[in-house]
Amino acid sequence: MSAWVWDHLPNKTGIDTARGLFSFAGVPLIALAAVLAASSAEKRTEQTLRGGSHLVLAWVLAFLAAIHGLVLAMAVGRLAVLMDALPWVIALFFFGLGPLVVFLEPKSPMGIRTKNTLESEPVWRKTHVVLGVLFALAGAFGVVANLLQLEDPLRLGASVLPGVFALTAAIAYGARLKTP
Repeated sequence: MSAWVWDHLPNKTGIDTARGLFSFAGVPLIALAAVLAASSAEKRTEQTLRGGSHLVLAWVLAFLAAIHGLVLAMAVGRLAVLMDALPWVIALFFFGLGPLVVFLEPKSPMGIRTKNTLESEPVWRKTHVVLGVLFALAGAFGVVANLLQLEDPLRLGASVLPGVFALTAAIAYGARLKTP
């Protein structure tokens, strides 16, 4: 996809080769790094990725593909400003990630891996249900902020920060739960 776009760029884009290569190859390289990190986590934890982990990894890769598509759309003039679409994509990422993290297997290489969550399957499950609900709410908050057409920095913040808060709150919640 990147190669096709590169060949169809307008003659006077003002994009030098180094910036162009970073823009067009950067997100796919990040996606590759995510896959390699998942593989490394499997080896390090001696846990194989199963159904729930595969769903989360696939969703993250789909998100990265969407970001890459936005960069390419900008390059060929189909998207004027990245901020027109980026907050929407981030909000939808969290909204969709919420239901998926609930299905992460206990002790999965992905998910919240604290002492409490690793020692107790019920604590793992409760923590990830809370994380799933909070991620979905964070995504919904980002969607509402986008529908309200707030200024760009506010829309971006309203799409990103609730997800960060959701993760932090779920980690704190899991750390406070008593292991049976």
